[in-house]
Amino acid sequence: MHRHTVDKKLIAHDRRKWLVLLLLLFALLGLMIAMRTPLSVAKTPFLSDPITDTNIARGETLTFEGSGIAGGAVALVANGTEVAKTTVNPAGKWAMAAPFEAVGTYAVAVNALDQAGNVFSASRAITVSVFEPTVATPTPAPTVIYLPPTVLQPNSTTAGEITLRGQAPDGESVALYVDAELVAIIPTDAEGNWDFLVNLSKGDHTIKVIALDAENNELAESIPLKLDLAPALTDIALSIDEETEAYLAGPLDFAGVSIPNATVQLLLDEVVAGETRASDSGRWGTTLTVAPGEHTLKIYAVDESGNPFAASETIAFSVLTEDGDVYETPTPVPTATPDPNAVPTVTPDVAATPTALSAPTAEVNSAAAPPTTVPIDCTQEINHGQDFGSYWRVGECDTLFYISRETGVPVLDLQAANTWVPNFDYIVPGWELTLPER
Repeated sequence: MHRHTVDKKLIAHDRRKWLVLLLLLFALLGLMIAMRTPLSVAKTPFLSDPITDTNIARGETLTFEGSGIAGGAVALVANGTEVAKTTVNPAGKWAMAAPFEAVGTYAVAVNALDQAGNVFSASRAITVSVFEPTVATPTPAPTVIYLPPTVLQPNSTTAGEITLRGQAPDGESVALYVDAELVAIIPTDAEGNWDFLVNLSKGDHTIKVIALDAENNELAESIPLKLDLAPALTDIALSIDEETEAYLAGPLDFAGVSIPNATVQLLLDEVVAGETRASDSGRWGTTLTVAPGEHTLKIYAVDESGNPFAASETIAFSVLTEDGDVYETPTPVPTATPDPNAVPTVTPDVAATPTALSAPTAEVNSAAAPPTTVPIDCTQEINHGQDFGSYWRVGECDTLFYISRETGVPVLDLQAANTWVPNFDYIVPGWELTLPER
């Protein structure tokens, strides 16, 4: 009985001993396992900033911060691609920045790396959304629109001095360009009008003006005006062949040079006496019957409307009688001394009356008066011209001042509307002068 009790005690003691040994074995095993595991496994890297999903603009750099095992390596990955790498500082903190150059959505996390650079632990991931930045478009300053200046069609189509006119509603002056060359800076008046006298040669020209402000800054440009100017009167050689200074009375042949195929108008003693046409080579010729006496002759080249655009020099010549004598106007026979109280009567001497010219054999301008040496009575309305509304047909007794008085059109306006007239002190019967709108 006693022995049996001792055996039980020994058995219990053995069990406790084996239990302690077993516990020690497990502790040793755990220690051995711990000693074989890297120290960095003991701490998972942590992402502390940013901690929530975030949005940034393309091209921006985002800074990440967190914690980890001191001295350990950590790498920042976006959609599985490493974008940055650093070492945890002795305080267990790390920070790194990563740029985002492409628009899209990225899952960003931080990985802990072992000594071989292998990932053994990772933080949770956050979402970074990258958007295209909106570029603010600056509001443009309002554009000031200026009315363009104008160049009016001049009245003259003949080379020489031409007055150019126009308007510049905006601007203190205009820069005048002729054939792309600056000619003048012309100030405008209170209504924006401008004018300038230029001398242009025959041929094609381009006229343009640019409106300028007070500092000569360009504001607006006109539409170019194209001009095709005919030769000036002085540029065209019209001539009359003068074989002698004296001719015998009767039909006389006249010839000369004009513009090829142009209508030639002959003025005998300043009156239209006939018309003819120049040949292809420019030669012309016609026959006039001229009475004895002293005479003048001049020719004009006229357009389809009968208006002259070129003229010759005036020649003077004498016509002798059929006998070859110089024609002299007879001196009237004096009458007896009249009674002061009586009404004087004078019988005209038929021989003293000049002989009227016969009708020319050439084509005659029907609108012109026939040549004559009989004094014209300018008090008679029939010897003046006629107003046809848009033009005035010149009569034998007309002057520019008479036409101005009869039509109410100022003399300067008449001159401006008829720049083809070579000399306004001398207007020829039969011409049709343009009348400005009244």
